Amino acid sequence: MLPSPPVPAVRIRAPAPPTQPRRIPFPLMATLAPVVMSLALWAITQSPYALMFAALGPGVALASRLDARRASRKLLSVERQRFERELQATLAELDRAHAAERAHRGERAPSAAQLMAGPSHVRWGGVAHPRLRLGTCSGRSEVTVDASADVNSAVDEATAGQLRQLHSAALVLSDSPLIVDVGTGVGITGPTVLAAACARALVVQLLASSSPTTYRLEGGGAWLDAVPHARDAENESSFTVHGPAGPVTIMVASEPAAIPPTIGMIVVIDASGALLGTQRFTPELLSVAEAQAWVTAAAAVAVRNGLRRSASALPAVVSFGELVEKGTHPPDAGGLRCPIGRDETDVVRVDLVRDGPHAIVGGTTGSGKSELLVTWLLSMAAAHSPDEVNFLLFDFKGGSSFGTIPQLPHCVGIVTDLDDGGAARAVASLAAEIRHRERVLAAQGVRTVDEATGIARLVIAVDEFAAMAAELPSLHDQLADVAARGRSLGMHLVLCTQRPAGVVRDAVLANASLRISLRVNNRADSMALLGSGEAAESQAAHAGRAWVATAEGTVRPVQVALVRPDEVVTVAERWPGAWAPRRPWLDPLPPVISSDDLPHAIGLIDLPDEQAQRPVAWHPNIDGNLIAIGAARTGKSNLLRVIARTLEQPVIGTGLEAAWDALMNPGAVVLLDDVDTLLAQCTPDYQQAFIDLLTSALRSPTTRLALTTQRITGPIQQLSALCDERVLLRMPNRQEHVIAGGSTASFDPNLPPGAGTWRGARVQLALASDPLPAQVHRAMQQIPSETLLAVSTRPRALAVLLERSGRRLVALPLTGDCAAGSVILTDPDGWQANWAQAAMLVKEHAVIFHECSLTEFRQLSRQRRLPPPLADPSTTGWLLEPEGEVRRVQL
Repeated sequence: MLPSPPVPAVRIRAPAPPTQPRRIPFPLMATLAPVVMSLALWAITQSPYALMFAALGPGVALASRLDARRASRKLLSVERQRFERELQATLAELDRAHAAERAHRGERAPSAAQLMAGPSHVRWGGVAHPRLRLGTCSGRSEVTVDASADVNSAVDEATAGQLRQLHSAALVLSDSPLIVDVGTGVGITGPTVLAAACARALVVQLLASSSPTTYRLEGGGAWLDAVPHARDAENESSFTVHGPAGPVTIMVASEPAAIPPTIGMIVVIDASGALLGTQRFTPELLSVAEAQAWVTAAAAVAVRNGLRRSASALPAVVSFGELVEKGTHPPDAGGLRCPIGRDETDVVRVDLVRDGPHAIVGGTTGSGKSELLVTWLLSMAAAHSPDEVNFLLFDFKGGSSFGTIPQLPHCVGIVTDLDDGGAARAVASLAAEIRHRERVLAAQGVRTVDEATGIARLVIAVDEFAAMAAELPSLHDQLADVAARGRSLGMHLVLCTQRPAGVVRDAVLANASLRISLRVNNRADSMALLGSGEAAESQAAHAGRAWVATAEGTVRPVQVALVRPDEVVTVAERWPGAWAPRRPWLDPLPPVISSDDLPHAIGLIDLPDEQAQRPVAWHPNIDGNLIAIGAARTGKSNLLRVIARTLEQPVIGTGLEAAWDALMNPGAVVLLDDVDTLLAQCTPDYQQAFIDLLTSALRSPTTRLALTTQRITGPIQQLSALCDERVLLRMPNRQEHVIAGGSTASFDPNLPPGAGTWRGARVQLALASDPLPAQVHRAMQQIPSETLLAVSTRPRALAVLLERSGRRLVALPLTGDCAAGSVILTDPDGWQANWAQAAMLVKEHAVIFHECSLTEFRQLSRQRRLPPPLADPSTTGWLLEPEGEVRRVQL
């Protein structure tokens, strides 16, 4: 221990004790005078009232006594307040004197806390025997309190005690710097955390007095990576500075016996402090973060003063082969530490787990961001198996950013800006991956992935993050969630962009402690990313020059290694075997699915929220009515064919007549194709009736409908509201897509046939090779063979059709009996002219109406009920039975 330097003696005047109030004598004469006067007055006047004046004397005496006591107490209170003020002022003066004494004693060895305040305390020079501050202890002070103050003159014991405490406090200097000569080395023992913190405090002090140009160091931990001194090796428990005066060693050991005899000083740390010989003291302590921050600041000072080579002294080119030797797999207890390049003296390593858990990479165009990502990912893959780490890649530079990295067995997926909808699926899949990992941790009863088994870390690398954030804001929200919970779940972000400020949200930046900046265009960008302007001050024109900053404030220059394509193959071959890492999402749905592969389903539905793809079916009695909306050749009719395969005896209507007849089947499952076209084919008289039929069937508790349409028009809008299920296929434009119920963002003009959305998810409908079953016409029949009455607005055309069938024609009016099986032919005018005879024939024979309008049919038949529609009135007609039933007839 070094002797304390001489300190000028300081004397402080103690405050005077409170003044004792003067004792006031009893007023005897003032008491007796009124009594004597009262007795004299009584003797003269003989009045008993005169004796009352005798009481004035004692009263005045008592009042005077009480007033004197009150004045004494007030004076004593004023004195005590004065004493307290002077005592506090004296104590403050004593503190200042002690502080000046501590500063004077510690001038030779700044404390670790002073060094942390900035690099101004760096004293680089040739110091033969460096003196370091071990900590603080209590010692005798050169400050004294003026002893002329008589403690015995205090008015009470409390005041006397305060004066004695003042005298005692002046004699003791608390927190006095304990400065030692470490020329023979220092060994520190005790709890590992405290011993290492004490060693770091001493190492920082030693570095502050050892010039990088004269001294070199050996050993030390990773927090010294940016140290400006030449460094030979890395050793967590030992540190040696070599200089002209010989080596100075600071080491940490588990017990004093483990310290070699060459170490001249041993410090023992325990729960109550530290011990050097018999001297008890409070040791200097520095955390890793604090020590690393000082090293970074000292390195900057060394560069400015020309004592250390700057980033321009880094190698111009570093090959990947220089960093990772084939077959090397260094032990790494749960971390992802790997080399990414070199500085002027050594390999630079980063650990996304310990330095992160997330990273931001910035740099202007051409600075080498993509090359850095490739190097970093490949280096992690070289050191860690696919069971330990997986890569999920987002490439928003056209698919070329990651080169051949997707060939690695570690890669579980890649999304590019050319993959329409792929990134949107990634948003949902990442949310599902978070839930999956939470379930795994809960099932294993652990809190973090470090304690879990069977779950790999997932590195999510995004190139051109700004482009992705602009195109998919929802993905940015999801990545913020990953950033907040990724540390415990083993999910790590590496976000690469030209200008992180204003692009990456604060929620992500707050959790991205690892920052890497390549060359940037201005100091503001460098400050935003690194906290320093070094990335903008570089004049390097070549790519790959970067600065690595960690949460502790370390900023270290590095030349990033370059990767050759064959080196990716070499690393991939390092992990032979059938590696099948769990993927956070599945491949997109195939564009073609055969219905033979899905015998009981109509397609596959993509559920990225559940990381699954499942067969989906329509169950009419459970799911209700269904409508499919899509442009031409999008698979609407195919959907009905697939549905028909999964149902028993569906009723199918693919034309107006068949659709009308199909709706006449209560309790059936009805399949109608192109409902909008069917409505367009209806005359005004039939359109509303057809809508009413559809509405009634859709509202029926027993009938179920599956409809298809190309567009959502006014009537279809009303009908679609009655459908419980909606399949939205590709639409011709975004406006039609939105009208049909889709969102603006979900419109995709390039969907293949059968692709669409159902139940809020992407679906691919199966392709059926077999045609629809034959159409069912409920009332289509041939002309009856019995005698008929036929009326037509084109009787000649009808006569030709009937003669082809071999029927005998007679004209109305009848002049006699007609042969059985004849057809009595007339036109509406002839019917009206022979009304009586026609009315009699209608009662006995069926009537055929050909090419007659609805008005003519109702006028001649006296029927108000709407007959079934006719798709081709030239070859079909209405057949009115004598009992009043109307059917469609094939002529």
